[in-house]
Amino acid sequence: MAYPENNQVSTNAKLRYDFGEKAQALPKNNQLSEIERLNEEAIKESRQDQSKEALQRLQKALAISRELGERSWEAVTLNNIGRVYQSQKKYPEALQSYQQALLINKELGDLVRLGKTYSNIGYLFDIQKKPELAIFFYKHLLVCLLQRGKWKT
Repeated sequence: MAYPENNQVSTNAKLRYDFGEKAQALPKNNQLSEIERLNEEAIKESRQDQSKEALQRLQKALAISRELGERSWEAVTLNNIGRVYQSQKKYPEALQSYQQALLINKELGDLVRLGKTYSNIGYLFDIQKKPELAIFFYKHLLVCLLQRGKWKT
């Protein structure tokens, strides 16, 4: 906030402004924390064979991330949804979630998450005894790793 040059601004007014600005940012921070919490709880539930509850939490996290326009969290959540479907042997649903995450991670240029998604898809085809498709996606994972290595130097 720009203060007029000819006006004296008391320290209290400036503090009130700073506090107000931070307070306005809190709801989004709280929502991001909520997305993270929902994902973590869903992973725990999935490991305890509580897939229905896990999917409910992940759908809630997905809705919040989309509402906020948090594409990175949207991709993370879609990956986790895919993992839950995969554990249920709902392979078409898992692939659909992974593909959505893949598109977002490509859009964001996030090589780490893109690589994780390629790995998830590769494993999905591996457990379905489709080695050609598994290898195809594992190769893409390798490309991500190699590109990431070049960009870090």
